[in-house]
Amino acid sequence: MPHHCLRVVALALTTSACSVFPMATKTPSVVEAALVEYAFAPDAPRAIEVPASTPEITVLELTVRPAPRGERFERGHRILLLPFDCERATLHCRVQRWSSAEPLDLAARPSAALFPGASSVRFVDEPTH
Repeated sequence: MPHHCLRVVALALTTSACSVFPMATKTPSVVEAALVEYAFAPDAPRAIEVPASTPEITVLELTVRPAPRGERFERGHRILLLPFDCERATLHCRVQRWSSAEPLDLAARPSAALFPGASSVRFVDEPTH
């Protein structure tokens, strides 16, 4: 076989091998779960601001006990309206944080500022996707 034919065969094999194993293009992310408690003073409104998805954070799951009686949106914020007679509320939230131009800091937690008015916020590790 002529020498130039061997180069063509070698190039074809190299090219096909590259297409079988493409480089990963998925943006790095981390999934985290938060357990959040709220306690309401007798005269306080029964409303809690909860996270909404943004380009940096995707809300994967959000459950509240007791069940909200409604919700409203104000200036980009999602607010759940709770029963008038509830004294405490519990929220379970799973969020996925996405990498931006900066490297994703896996040790950093989403800010408790995602849950304004909470009496406690506890983050629980979840597997990454």
